[in-house]
Amino acid sequence: SALSALFHRALSSSVLTSVGHEEDHVVPIFVETMITNIESDTENARVSGLNAIVEFASSSFEACKYITENIKAVETMVSLLRSPKQETKVAALYGLAEMVSCSKFRDGGPASSGASETVFMGSASSSDVEAISSSLFDKIGRILGNQDTLGLLLDILRQPFSEIRFAAMMLIQAAACFGYGLQ
Repeated sequence: SALSALFHRALSSSVLTSVGHEEDHVVPIFVETMITNIESDTENARVSGLNAIVEFASSSFEACKYITENIKAVETMVSLLRSPKQETKVAALYGLAEMVSCSKFRDGGPASSGASETVFMGSASSSDVEAISSSLFDKIGRILGNQDTLGLLLDILRQPFSEIRFAAMMLIQAAACFGYGLQ
């Protein structure tokens, strides 16, 4: 999204390669601003905030870990699944699927090649990536009423709307890329 692109462009203009410098202040402000957008009454702001957080989290392992460990960010994103608007639920499912899949830094992605443009540089082992993915997947159900995430997604698959069913399948597929998702 445009917000995430601006964030990355602003931070890439400095020569920062690890957490511990100016981004210690910028990243939390960015995330809090996007959370505020998600909590707003304006649907476009909600989806833009979601997309910016997903884009940031998908940029590197460290960024995904930062967002996954930020319970307020995860709770706010998952809360969009309670929206009365089908489009918002679909956007939330797609965003969560993108984060759970870890596709941009799994199996030779930017984090393992060092090509990430985010301020969070570094590499992650496949077990670290799977642990973050599993943690996020499990949190989705717990946040929505202490449910099993897979059970929740299977309930969504029973709905008559193909758009939300497809998005739920994408989230299941994202988890299935890992050992925990095949069990």
